[in-house]
Amino acid sequence: MENKSIWVETAGTTKFPAQTADIDADVAIVGGGITGLTAGLLLQRAGKRVVIVDNAQIAMGETGFSTAHLTQILDTRYHQIIADFGEVNALLAAESNRAAIHQIEALVREYDIACDFERVDAYLYSETGDDTDDFTKEIDALRRVHIPAELVASAPLPFKTKQAIRIPNQAQFHPRKYLLPLAQEIIRLGGRIIEHTRVTDIKDGSPCLLETEFGKITVRNVIIAANVPVTNWLFLNTKISAYRTYALSAKLRTPLQNGLFWDTNIPYHYTRTYKSPDGDFVVVGGEDHKTGLKIDTIKCLANLERYARGHFDIEEIHYRWSGQIINTLDGLPYIGLNSLDKNIYVSTGYSGNGLTLGTLGAMILSDAILGKQNEWASLYTGHSSRRTNS
Repeated sequence: MENKSIWVETAGTTKFPAQTADIDADVAIVGGGITGLTAGLLLQRAGKRVVIVDNAQIAMGETGFSTAHLTQILDTRYHQIIADFGEVNALLAAESNRAAIHQIEALVREYDIACDFERVDAYLYSETGDDTDDFTKEIDALRRVHIPAELVASAPLPFKTKQAIRIPNQAQFHPRKYLLPLAQEIIRLGGRIIEHTRVTDIKDGSPCLLETEFGKITVRNVIIAANVPVTNWLFLNTKISAYRTYALSAKLRTPLQNGLFWDTNIPYHYTRTYKSPDGDFVVVGGEDHKTGLKIDTIKCLANLERYARGHFDIEEIHYRWSGQIINTLDGLPYIGLNSLDKNIYVSTGYSGNGLTLGTLGAMILSDAILGKQNEWASLYTGHSSRRTNS
């Protein structure tokens, strides 16, 4: 299967050096996706000496192979989050994801980044009309957590839908066109980005020590910002599971209304628009399954293509790709200190909402390293059970 995403193929590349000597810094960040680059910028702007280490090239991992939705709507429905965590914590989840989107928008404006950022409506919709009870519960939950939403008869799509929830003021963008300017700003401020360098070991301490295939990096704090944590397999990795997801981008004959769209099928599909100089495109994802199962991945992509051609007026499919989603047992990401460590932080388990939650992870962890209180941090720690009946 070709594995080319529209975001990778329509943005520039990077040529940062591999490590050539031992490095001393304040913070080392392992992984150059949206979490690592956002945290790197926030910390470097605050006066920390930051080094970002990527085993390949920055913004070329899961960040470059997403469908690039920016939304407060999580993979777990809010009525379930309220049931599992309580209304107070569900409200924190909604507020924190809203703040992450605002952070992206603020950086886009501050640095005048041409990354096609735009605010759009989002729609959760049904093609069958069998979801009335769930939609009623969800619209009530969204209102309880202060997310504006309304029940509408249908979604603005070129096929028949029976019912939908419209959530205004969500967003979309081109992730690599957004992140590559952030990387240049990190360098301008004195930070370092190391590519094509694999971290082989991480030791907590005062200082922490990272060993790579090319040398050592000595720092006060470490952020593990890789999609799959490269440390703490015993504790953290028993709480997460990996899922494979598939996506394609296609040029349309008939343009769609801009927006984010998710259906209630099993497996479900997620769709967004993208306008480029070459025309109007649709980006469709879905066919998710647990990684490691004996599943014909070519068939999964063929099923997704069949779905896309059956629902949209497609002229040509340009790119097809797959990615890996990390889910947690309770539906919220783990962001905070690594279990049993004092200076190593992790951020993982984004459950398909990685660009929003990755930004949130960067905000929470940079605050922790800077000694700032973060009002959402306690919700996302993975040290203990987060379920509550409050």
